Amino acid sequence: MTVAASFAGACLSAAVTWSLPWWIVTGWIGVGAAAGAGAAIDTMTGHIPNRCSFAGFVAVVAAGVCGAIDDRFAVVWHVLIGMAIASALFLVLFLLEQMGGGDVKLAAVLGGAAGLMSTSASLVVTLAICIAVSWAGMVVVVRHGRKASIRLGPSLVVGALAGVVAYRHGLFAI
Repeated sequence: MTVAASFAGACLSAAVTWSLPWWIVTGWIGVGAAAGAGAAIDTMTGHIPNRCSFAGFVAVVAAGVCGAIDDRFAVVWHVLIGMAIASALFLVLFLLEQMGGGDVKLAAVLGGAAGLMSTSASLVVTLAICIAVSWAGMVVVVRHGRKASIRLGPSLVVGALAGVVAYRHGLFAI
């Protein structure tokens, strides 16, 4: 299941970013594979392993370096800002014990991957992740009550991909 989820994440990421520069597509393929595996493991075990978050981080950093060489150095700053935006927001939830540390790390990686496109993309993707996580939380609470445990990995990935689609099609003007 993990291999299939990793493959699906890579394919969806490639489909969503296909017409962008090569280093953005490559970075998103790596992030999609790592995030897909992390979401599958989160569904089964209730935690996202550090190896998945680290693999996504390596993919984002490598793509950022390639983007700095190929296009402009500012992309590195966009990646760092994207990671900071996503992780700061979800770090608050972690400190309130409403989210696990693996979720925060995966959100940071997804925000950094959005930063490969621009800082505005990071804002849109972070907003989409928040919406997806909120909807998933509401569904679980309605079905199972307030004490139910929720696996946020899949909603993080779905929210990030939806955010990229929304950003690319101009559905948010930031």
